[in-house]
Amino acid sequence: ISVEGSAGGGALKVSMQADGTVVGVAIDADVVSSDDVTMLEDLMTAAFRDALKECGNAHAAVITRLNAHTRSDQGG
Repeated sequence: ISVEGSAGGGALKVSMQADGTVVGVAIDADVVSSDDVTMLEDLMTAAFRDALKECGNAHAAVITRLNAHTRSDQGG
């Protein structure tokens, strides 16, 4: 399962596998400025948090499907 987190309205995106393995980072050239490294760092932090949240959502969705499948197999 792959997920994506973003920040700055999509200006910075982090792609990762649902296990938290980062597979890519994309940065819009408009947000790269040597004058404002702090903003870029903040966007990176927010994008990673968003991607990790999506990992949790993906895990929860899989568990929900597994639980529903298990209940239907048990006649529930």
